[in-house]
Formats: sequence, C-alpha cells, structure tokens
Amino acid sequence: MNMKKNIIKIILCVLAVVLLVSCDPNSEKVTEIYKVVSFDDLPDSMVASDVYGDNLYEAGYYWLDEKTGLGGGIVGDKFWNGGSAITKYPSVVLEASDYDNWYKKQMSTYPSPTYAGYNSSRALIATGVMYHPTFNFTDSPTTERVIESLLIANTSYAYYQMTTDVGAGVPITQENEGWFKVKFIGYKASGAKSGEVEAYLADFRPRSLDRFGVLTGWNAVYLSSLGAVHKIEIVFEGSDVGAWGLNTPAYVAIDQIVVKLNKGEEVAAKAENIEVEKII
Repeated sequence: MNMKKNIIKIILCVLAVVLLVSCDPNSEKVTEIYKVVSFDDLPDSMVASDVYGDNLYEAGYYWLDEKTGLGGGIVGDKFWNGGSAITKYPSVVLEASDYDNWYKKQMSTYPSPTYAGYNSSRALIATGVMYHPTFNFTDSPTTERVIESLLIANTSYAYYQMTTDVGAGVPITQENEGWFKVKFIGYKASGAKSGEVEAYLADFRPRSLDRFGVLTGWNAVYLSSLGAVHKIEIVFEGSDVGAWGLNTPAYVAIDQIVVKLNKGEEVAAKAENIEVEKII
C-alpha cells in the first residue's frame, strides 16, 4: 500500500514549491504558488469547544482560512445536520460498555493519541448523511481555484463502530468484504459538477488492488483532476447499510488541504460567502 509514500510525495512537492518561491519570489519562472490549510493558525473561536463540540450547536459557527479563502460551517447551526468543524482532540479509547455515549466523542480523530491532525494540533472533521458537508472559496460567488490534494483519516467514533460488534450494524471485516468510503465532488461556480474523487476509509473488497482493512493513519487524496472548483461536496457511502441507511458513522477527518494560487493573486476571504446548504 502507498499511503506513506503518497503523504511523503505531497509534503515534498509542497516544500519544493515553497522553497522555490522563498528563494526567488520575484522569479518570472514562478507562475503558481501553493498554500496549505493546516488549521493550526486559525482563531480558537473556530475550534470545537470540547470533544463533543457543544459550540457546534449554536448559531454562527464557521471556519475560514485567510490564506486560501476556503471556508465551511454547519447546516442549520446544528452539527448533527451535517457540516464541517475544526477539532483539537486526538484519538480516544471508546469502551464497548459505553457504546451509547460514543457520539459524545465525535470530535476525536483516530490516528494518534498525541495529535489531532497530521503531526499537527488540529484537523477538520466533516459529517453528514441527509445534508452533505461542503466547503467553498469565499472571495466571491464566482471564485474558483484548484485544490491539489488533502489528507484523510478516520475519527475515533467511526473507527470503533467499524471494528466492534456493538451497537447498530456489523463490523467491517474481510469476511463480509466490507468497505466505507468518502467521495469529494467538485462544483464550478455555475453549479455544474466538475467531477468526483473517491477514497476509502475502510476497504476489504476482494477485488481491490490496494486493500488495507480499516484505515488507521492518514492517507493522501489527489483532487487536481476536478480542475478549478468553487465548492467541494463530501458524500459518504458504505457496505454496512440498514433499514435507516448507513450504519457506519458518517465522519471523516481532513488535514493539509493544498490549494493552488496564481502568482500575485490576492485572496479576499469573506465569511458571508460561506455556502452551507442542502445538496441532495
């Protein structure tokens, strides 16, 4: 499996561009620069107040990155409806005996007990089934940029649901050939779809060439094939489906969003242009 190689490749590519620009920022050969949304430098007011996220059920929550213009928020000011929010909470242990309260740890990412993000203190958590989480460029209703890549990981809540036999549904295993994935769908400013990229958070499919089980670390997802987009929609799908739909908790952790800008391009991030809406 190429997870670690993919992550290293992204970091090396970003560092190469940053070093080139920093060594000679006025070089005519440099026409594009890359900015990385790591969430560590955003205001504390944009971070979940606790591992449940009490402040994600109040009016007015949003996150906004000034470097790239990317922003997102909560559908109807209630995180259970769907949306995205910044977390600082790393992996926690969820006991089977306390299954009814697992959702109270929904803002915990899984890969590390030390870092919420990829070797960083924060990450983004997106959730939603009926209402799909989105994030968009906020400079204007017509702004479009290329999102080169991002990293994804499981949350503690989703990981424990997929690997235990308590609660709703069944574990995702090699025996039942289970899987759980997230799709990133790009939208132009016109509203037209520009394409989609899928990535697995669990993969026991028998025909998968890159089968890895349940994801325990960070994996790279390349989105440049979507082209310049105004908005990204996140959709969850899985093999564990019941009478009420997907049994696997629809959560994904995101970090290190790499955005391409033109040399000299000015970013004018505006919170009022964050588009959080029902897609389906």
